[in-house]
Amino acid sequence: MAYVVLPPCEATACLTVGEARWAAMVAATPSMAPAVALQRALLHAVLRQRGVLDDTPSRRLSLPGGYLAAKLASGTPALAHEPVPAPVAALRQTAVTLCEAVAAAGGGDGATAILSAMQEDRLDVGAALTLALHREQGALRTMATQLSLSHDLLWLIVDLAVSPFAAQLRARLLDGEVAPRLALALSHWTRGYCPLCGSWPALAEMVEGQQVHRCALCAAAWTRPDSTCSYCEAPLPGRSGDPSLPIREARTCEHCRGYVKRITTAASLPFPLVAIADLDTMDLDLDAMQRGYTRPAPRAFPRKGSR
Repeated sequence: MAYVVLPPCEATACLTVGEARWAAMVAATPSMAPAVALQRALLHAVLRQRGVLDDTPSRRLSLPGGYLAAKLASGTPALAHEPVPAPVAALRQTAVTLCEAVAAAGGGDGATAILSAMQEDRLDVGAALTLALHREQGALRTMATQLSLSHDLLWLIVDLAVSPFAAQLRARLLDGEVAPRLALALSHWTRGYCPLCGSWPALAEMVEGQQVHRCALCAAAWTRPDSTCSYCEAPLPGRSGDPSLPIREARTCEHCRGYVKRITTAASLPFPLVAIADLDTMDLDLDAMQRGYTRPAPRAFPRKGSR
């Protein structure tokens, strides 16, 4: 089965796992302490927001299983072009809290400028959150430029703020009991991007010899063969070395110059802890980028009937 339904993880259990991973990171590389402290503050805020959303009556979505199955069969993620707005009332304070945490950690004028724009209502937080949900990075860049804000920092903040809602949508639409057609479509999903939101993977976990992609936004998990590139689907050379040894590498493509980080793990991490593995493998990003490889921007999906 390509799409993998992961068991939900209660907030306290998530934090227990997270604290162990953070402690190990700092013990191995003391210079990571400031980055770990910032990530701890950010993920605590994300988990608090997840709890709020879980306790809030959710809006009914008119996205039948058969309809979603047809979209997935055509290679289109479930949320692409769907009028699903981010719940601004529930997420706005989280965006502010995240911005305050970045500013307190030395985020400089960039974080302060974004915080001021939020507080003065010059930044349409609802629009920014919805753009992040739908992976409209280009439109968010235009918004940031018009307000003289750091695009990368704004993307980080609204991406994290909307991620609990994206994870909730994933659980509602793709997990649990789904229509037979949708279950079949999910079982055949081997694209390089997330079946829910279309995000590229933050990384790939090698679990019992299987490559499991993990969405950078909603933490969806899906297995995918490692013989082709996740981005352009060009053939990749076979992996050299002892297959029994743990994998920790940036799998690169000479055709599109993209890369995906791959690490061996005993089990897949729950939402939102994939970000910890992403931070813990930052050296792989630096090495890949120094060699001229990149992680592409979110993919755009044409509307039905467009060319």
